[in-house]
Order: sequence, then structure tokens, then C-alpha cells
Amino acid sequence: MRKPGQSVRLSRRRFLAAAPLALVSQAALFQTAAGQTAPFQPKVPQGTTAGKVTKTERTDVVVIGAGISGLALARAVAGKGAKVIVLEARDRIGGRIWTHAGLGVPLDLGASTIRGVSANPITQLAREFRLEVTPINTNNRWRFRNNGSYVRGDDAIDTQFETLINAVVAIRERRQSEGKPDAPLQQGLEAAYGNKAIPSALNYVIHTNIEQEYGADTSQLSLYHYDDNETFNGADVVFPKGLSQVAANVGLGQDVRLSTPVQRIELKPHGVRVITANGDFEAPHVAITLPLGVLKANTVPFSPALPPRKLQAIKLLGTGTFNKCYLHFPRSFWPREPDLIDYISDRKGEWAEWLNVERYLGAPFLAGVSAAAFGVQLEKQTDADIVASAMRTLRGMFGTNIPDPVNALITRWNSDPYARGAFSYMGIGASGEDNDALAEPVGGRLFFAGEATSREYPGTVHGAYLSGLHAAERILAA
Repeated sequence: MRKPGQSVRLSRRRFLAAAPLALVSQAALFQTAAGQTAPFQPKVPQGTTAGKVTKTERTDVVVIGAGISGLALARAVAGKGAKVIVLEARDRIGGRIWTHAGLGVPLDLGASTIRGVSANPITQLAREFRLEVTPINTNNRWRFRNNGSYVRGDDAIDTQFETLINAVVAIRERRQSEGKPDAPLQQGLEAAYGNKAIPSALNYVIHTNIEQEYGADTSQLSLYHYDDNETFNGADVVFPKGLSQVAANVGLGQDVRLSTPVQRIELKPHGVRVITANGDFEAPHVAITLPLGVLKANTVPFSPALPPRKLQAIKLLGTGTFNKCYLHFPRSFWPREPDLIDYISDRKGEWAEWLNVERYLGAPFLAGVSAAAFGVQLEKQTDADIVASAMRTLRGMFGTNIPDPVNALITRWNSDPYARGAFSYMGIGASGEDNDALAEPVGGRLFFAGEATSREYPGTVHGAYLSGLHAAERILAA
């Protein structure tokens, strides 16, 4: 196993390199002491000196975080001749991009999709690295109730949702024109529905279209700005061999120090000192790509403290919940045709969406999504309870005779100390100005990147990637 702080240069390696797993939670997988091996964990080049750094190491730029934003930033700056060191707390690169192959096939535990391939920079990377992609049609979904009945007349449900959202837009425009403060999106939804109880079928569409999109309950989302984000045109695609391929190729050849969590960041008059358990690093410029959830937790203190406007942005922006429960069955019992299999429950968000993994990987897997309030509650339960809950839903849809899963893989991104959530969202009172404030450099020496710093594309892989390139431009200009 690689020793903490060991310097490595990322090299190409075979993708499907992981040991078989039984029922295992993401929390366990995040513990490096458990000895799990994740795909693209780089090998140590021959001749590399291992061990703790005993003196301060100086470089041109230090990048904190080897997620896609940090790797993109490092690649761009190093490409201009600067010496760059990337510090990563985990024993792998990728951050919230993580493809795990422990159940025999590559399963994306975090981000997995290029959302809108036209002009998307991740599409360009896939072409550059010659990676295989497969279209996913999110409109190709079958909907079931808990009595196993297939819900027909989908157009009626979707039309009702569209009418509701149009009414919400009218309400918020009227409120804004009257100078009223921001409010929860749920308040706008209830007003648009005549302050009556919203039926379960409509709540299901609200959850799958809004709450899963942002990882937050409508009571937490900003009525004014929850949907202030841009999109790319074109189809969505997935990577049959995993999205980690993108991170691995972007990070190829970079100097990444794995298992090196940052303990403190000190801004000095002529540079920045980064203190870690494996030694200190100094550079004229330091780029911080820590997830918003980690910034909120303040587990990496800054000296001096960050400016008030940046702290206010960290407070107002929210961190969403979005987890996956992969179930591996001895055989498939669900319809092969749909990309997505949905469940309309009386409880909003209860296993509302399942990805038909078999359609893409040819193996009998289903991936259930738990997001927003339901996801927060579910993450606190044991693996066995989560699987039991998922199976009650599937048996309600497909009958009591379906087989038990032979394996499961469950994510808990909120519990991960190096993520503390899935992705950012617009909290009540937040706006795009907060994304901008989060991205602003401090003292001409501290630079910031990550999906939460992207005003146009927050909460996305392409937003994180572009934020890294933007921060790199600022560093090179400085």
C-alpha cells in the first residue's frame, strides 16, 4: 500500500482492478485502512522515495484536491511550465468521481453522466482520450405504483407538473417585482397548487425533476434562484467503463501526493504555507478545490480567516444529498426496455428512480437513487436496513417472488469527511453572486475552483472542470 505523502506520477493502468466485495457501504470504502483498491489508483514509479516529508517543500503552485477541477487546473498550469504539486486527502484521485469495480463491473458511485454532449468540455475530453460512451434516454422511463400496476397516461402527469411550474414562475416574478424577499420553493409550489395538499403522483414528479436534480428538499431550495443554471444541448451519455477514466487521463503525469489531508492554510505576505500531516508546502499561489461541504464544516482552517463575503457565500449555498444503492441480482426480473424505472410512492422521494444498469453493462444490476430529505434519513440507517427498504419497494412493483440481491454497494456522500455532500444547490437567499464570491481569489495568492464556484454550471462535472480552467487562467495571469 502506498505510504501517506508519497509522491507519484499518475500513470495509465488497467481499469478493472479491484478485489471482489460482499455487502459493503461507501463509508467502509472511504476508510483507507480497510485496504480497498479503487480503479486508477496510480502505481509508484520505480525509484520513488517513500515516507513522510520532513522539511518544507517549495513549488510554484499547490493545488488542494485531486477532483476533476483540481486536476484540470493543475494540467493547465503545468502545461505552461509551472511546477505544480497536487495534495489529495484520499488514497485515490477523482474526488466525487469514483468508479468502483469491486462487484465485477465498473459502477460509478458518484458522478456518471455527460449531461448534454453538444459543446460540453467533457465530451471533448472523451474524444481526446478515445473513451467509449453510450447514450442514456432519461425520457425512456416506466412508472409503477406499489401495487405493481404500470402507470399509464404519463403525459398527463408531466403536463400537470409543467402547468404547476409555470404558475410558480409567475408567482416568483410577482414577488420579485413587489420587492419581497426570497422564500422556499415549497412555498411557491403550495401557492401555485392553491394551498391544497399536493398529491403523491405530482410530488413524485417534483422529486425526480427538482429534488434529485439539486439534492435538496423543495423546503430548502431558493424560490428565486434554485434553477439559475445553464445547460448544454444534446443527448446525455454514460461511460460503460466508468467516468473515472476521464479523471485518470486528465491527471496523467501530474505530481499528486495521495493520503495527504491538509490541516491548515496560512496566507503569508509573499506566499502561502499549506500544513499537512506529511510536511509543509509553500508556493506563491495555492488553489483550493475543496468541496463546499468541507468548506462549510471548516475542517481546513484558514489563517487569516476568509473574507466575510466569501464566508457568507459558503453559508448561503447548500450541499445536496444524492446517494446510490447498487443491487446485484442472480438474474434480472425487471423489464429490459426502459433506461429508468420509477416508483410512485405515497412518501415523497422513496426510491423514486432506478437506473436499469443491465441496459448498459449487460449485468443484472439495478441502481436506486436516494436524494434530498429521503436520502438524508436513509443515510443514517444500516446497510441491511437500506437494502431491506429497497427490496420492499421492488417487491411492491414486481412481486414477492423476485430474488434477493447477492451483493450491494451503498454510497454515503454526506458521511464522507472529504466530500460532506454530493453537490451544491441554491439555498434560500442565495444567488449566482454567491458562486462568484466563492470563486474570487484572496490576496492575489489564494485561488478557488470546484463545481460550487461555477455560476453557469454548478453541481456538474463540466462545471467543476471549467472552474478549474478558469482558476488556472487567473493564476497564470497573476
